[in-house]
Amino acid sequence: LSAAVLDGERQPLPAEIPSHVARGLERGLANKREDRYGDLSELIEAITPPTARSQRPQIVAAIALVAAIGSAGLIYARSGDSEATACAEVSEEVELVWNDSRRAVAESAFLATGDKNAMQVWTRVSAVLDSYTNDWSKTRQDVCQASRVRREEGAELSEKRIACLDERLGELRAVATLVEGASTEFIENAIETVDGLARITDCSNVSRLGGAPALPAELTTALSEVRALNRGRKLKEGVRAARQVVARAESLGSKAGQARSRYELGRLLARQRDYSSAENELFAAIRLADDAGDTSTEAEAWIELVRIVGWLEQRFAEAARWAEHARLA
Repeated sequence: LSAAVLDGERQPLPAEIPSHVARGLERGLANKREDRYGDLSELIEAITPPTARSQRPQIVAAIALVAAIGSAGLIYARSGDSEATACAEVSEEVELVWNDSRRAVAESAFLATGDKNAMQVWTRVSAVLDSYTNDWSKTRQDVCQASRVRREEGAELSEKRIACLDERLGELRAVATLVEGASTEFIENAIETVDGLARITDCSNVSRLGGAPALPAELTTALSEVRALNRGRKLKEGVRAARQVVARAESLGSKAGQARSRYELGRLLARQRDYSSAENELFAAIRLADDAGDTSTEAEAWIELVRIVGWLEQRFAEAARWAEHARLA
């Protein structure tokens, strides 16, 4: 019935229903939500005449029909509206991370450096963060609507998409903190830092989501901070933070967490040009990712290994072997 109403293919109401009741039901079954009644009490008032005793059986039957159809959210919009409202509200979380207040603080920090490029860089940085925030908000609403309003996605996929977005939100929070504390040194890398934020679109990529096991929330948050430090070129702080995450993942017994944190540690060490240590961490990440069934991290670790061995160290024959592993991962 709900599909028929929404598609405009509903059958005519039974002829025995009184005309005033039929008019009320026609409005209640309108195709557009805004054309329906605000709530059930409005509908009942519309279909109940001043003197209803002689028609009581028909009225009772009509109200029973109203209740049955109303349970599907067709006669009045309360159920659908409440779900839609809830979905609109889920995106508000990102406004606590990046908003007008934080934007003003960050702009002041950029300009206070006295760097000649501060305003130009700030314009680019703020635009990227505004766009990223908007994309996050739209995607989070879409996840909610897909599972709660349109009923297109099951709970498992919805949870994976939400976990992915939570990870992106944590990374945005960490980057926003760096931006707020901008220094002359940071301005040199600010555009690279914001451009490197993990893509929101990955949270709608079903195949990619399937290859990344969920991590404990505290590890997700900590790894977001590690990535932000890497992009902001705060390498010493990043290495220290990454080692702490590795230790925490080990204490939690999370092989996926260990794999991801050692991958991030390897990337940081490579930027410090400690290539030997970076390779060790990446090989460890590959083994742990394989054990955890984390094909996404495993592939990324192989790719990073090929980059270090082939491009940075120019060990081309060895890099070619690892490239084949990366292709198969």
